[in-house]
Amino acid sequence: MAKEELIFSDYMAIILRRKWFVLAITLLVAAGTYWHASREAMEYKSKTRIKIQRQVTFAEIFDSVLASSGDPLKNYTLEITSSVVASNAAAVLLFPELPTEKDIMALRTSVQVAIIENTDILEISTTGLSPEESKRRGEVITTAFTLMHDRVMRQNAMDVYHSIKESRDSMINNLKQREAILVQSLGSQIIGSGEADELVPLRKRLTEMQTRLYELRISGNYTEAYPEIVDLKSKIYQLETDISEKLEEEFDKRSQLSEYERDKAVLKDIDTFFSRRIEEARIAANKKNEIVTVVEPTTEGQPVSTGRTRKTVAGGLLGLVLGIFMAFIINNMDTSIRTLTEIEDLFHLPVLGVIPHFTHDDVLVMVGHRRHFMDHLKASLPLGSLKVLWRAFYANLPSRSRLHSRKSKSTKPPELIVPFEPRSPVTEAYRALRTNIEFMLKKDNNNALLLTSAGPAEGKSTTIVNLAISFAQAGRKVLLVGANMRRPQMYRIFGLSREKGLSDVLTGDIPWRDAIKDYRDVALGDNAESGLASIAGMDNMFFITCGGRTIQPAEWLGQPVFKDLVKEWMAAYDLVLIDSPPILPVPDSVIVASAVKHTILVFQIGVTARESVRRAINFLKNAGTTIDGIVINDLRATWMDTADFYHYRVYYGRKE
Repeated sequence: MAKEELIFSDYMAIILRRKWFVLAITLLVAAGTYWHASREAMEYKSKTRIKIQRQVTFAEIFDSVLASSGDPLKNYTLEITSSVVASNAAAVLLFPELPTEKDIMALRTSVQVAIIENTDILEISTTGLSPEESKRRGEVITTAFTLMHDRVMRQNAMDVYHSIKESRDSMINNLKQREAILVQSLGSQIIGSGEADELVPLRKRLTEMQTRLYELRISGNYTEAYPEIVDLKSKIYQLETDISEKLEEEFDKRSQLSEYERDKAVLKDIDTFFSRRIEEARIAANKKNEIVTVVEPTTEGQPVSTGRTRKTVAGGLLGLVLGIFMAFIINNMDTSIRTLTEIEDLFHLPVLGVIPHFTHDDVLVMVGHRRHFMDHLKASLPLGSLKVLWRAFYANLPSRSRLHSRKSKSTKPPELIVPFEPRSPVTEAYRALRTNIEFMLKKDNNNALLLTSAGPAEGKSTTIVNLAISFAQAGRKVLLVGANMRRPQMYRIFGLSREKGLSDVLTGDIPWRDAIKDYRDVALGDNAESGLASIAGMDNMFFITCGGRTIQPAEWLGQPVFKDLVKEWMAAYDLVLIDSPPILPVPDSVIVASAVKHTILVFQIGVTARESVRRAINFLKNAGTTIDGIVINDLRATWMDTADFYHYRVYYGRKE
């Protein structure tokens, strides 16, 4: 069976249906939360306000712009709540004992730091189990942060001083090493700008050889093969090569010398910068760059609310959500039928009648026999258990004892309300059911009707006997047949003898007309003192009880003779009502339904499982009968508008 989509009203109906369960879960969780919150110890809070003033040089301001380290106030907040500060403060608090990790964490979690808006002031909040403890924690946390912050700042300044000094010394050493290498390679030529002495004699000798070669060539007396000319050319080439190499070496030396002079000038500027920074770092190491000032001393601890009300409300809301969630789970697991609309939508069968739940006390209240305030309250209570408790208490009252004494003498069958309380709303419900059946039977000439149910103990016998009397009071000649031969109830309700009944007719022991009983048998039966036989309409009532005990009732009902009997009954009476066992446990009702055209299904709402009802309907359809509708029995006030229903009960049950 496909699941139907729920709308908002369906969800609200589920919540209202389980409202007591949801309320119980809500109150239970809220009470548990309140109890847990009440056990929490009272806390106290102290506050300390500090301001950190920074004393920096212009160079430090310039450096901070170039390399920002984040928001200083947020950095201070993290420092105050750090484990280092908490450890130092815990050592002071627990002196001479050493703090454990648990002590340090407890102190750390009790500290909160907030930045006061639009200021550079920090507010340190500390909590404790007493005003003195919270104040003491605030003082030691402030002191521990101040000492640690000063120590860290001084250490940072010394680290900067040593770092700058080491960088300056390293650069000077590098320059000195390069100078030593140049002096070693260039010698005395590092000083001066003229050419090296080695090139002067070489150039002079080259000039002399070139002049001699020129003289030999212009004399015309020698060829190029002349030994002297060949020797001069070789020497000239060698001298030119040596001079070229010497010039390259000189160029390299002068390049290195130029680079050295440039590095020396840069180093001089850097040395001047580092010297200034070293001096600033030395000064900073000997003074406080950031001064922690206590703007507002630690205050006395003030009590802090444990949030009992807030936690209880939160617990109640959580319980409400949990209750609703569990209500949906329970409703989803519940396979019973709960609403009239659900019945019609699931089974596509009309609801012919709704019989409300009633007891003898309800009857007394409805018809106005002794209506007091407690009667109204008792009748309107939504929980049956409270009604039982109230009846136990109310039964001991003097006025109630007299009423109970009068009731105990009465032999009225508890199942019959139509003959004894004709003005009650329950009787009106049976009359409404009778009217709907009358309109249904007008469609054809078949006046035999089977009332059955899917399961046992759903009130089908109570429904059929009251319905039969209602038809009889309307002037119809009614035959009430007890086809429930397994656990019969009809004969007991009217005080009749079960002998000489349907089973005897089916076995052929007696004709069916000899099995007929009427109001005279009721007057002579077990309920004679109730006066039932003298009730209006009982002269139109005729009965065929279940008869003697039989081992195989289903086999007897399945004989063709039963169908012939139904036809004869329909011809002899205005209406034939047949009471039968439940459908699912035994096959009797299905067999009877095959001989009867009209069938009405009775069940008690909120008890019968959906699948059980569906299987019962399928069984009846397979038998070839027409299921004309469903009668809802024992409908309690929780399934309807309580105020309107109660007003209806009181108004129409009022004596004129």
